Amino acid sequence: MFRPFCSTHLLKAFLGDFINEKTILFLLSLLAVVSLSACSQTTDQTQASSKESVTSHSTSQSLLKATITVTDYEKKETKTDVEFEEGQSLMEVLKAHFTIVEENGLITSINGVSQDKDKGIYWMYKVNNEMASVGAKDFVLKNGDTVQFYQEKY
Repeated sequence: MFRPFCSTHLLKAFLGDFINEKTILFLLSLLAVVSLSACSQTTDQTQASSKESVTSHSTSQSLLKATITVTDYEKKETKTDVEFEEGQSLMEVLKAHFTIVEENGLITSINGVSQDKDKGIYWMYKVNNEMASVGAKDFVLKNGDTVQFYQEKY
């Protein structure tokens, strides 16, 4: 009778009667599973790493940066570097990074420091050292802008 030659016969020839055929098949199956799962993990890690790299790259490209300085009437200054998306208004960016209270589109408080109508102290702002001509909700922030909010007495 003809028996086909396979890896189990080869292993049995080397190991003799020391290991039976079922043990050899089990070990070969285990080796195959370990090999395949190792390849699978490497592929998954490579794909995950690729996705993170693409996401990180596209996120960093779409975010713009500006610096916002807030100075109260007593000259206490807070400087914050902010990131934002193209097309966002100054008001949107402010609300994302500071505690803002507004009334009819005008900022009345930043981080708990309020204007004082009785003393005639109000919040004003400049962009790139130029007095703003529109309110913060209508001003579209650009990459690299330097914004200065300050309290002024009128």
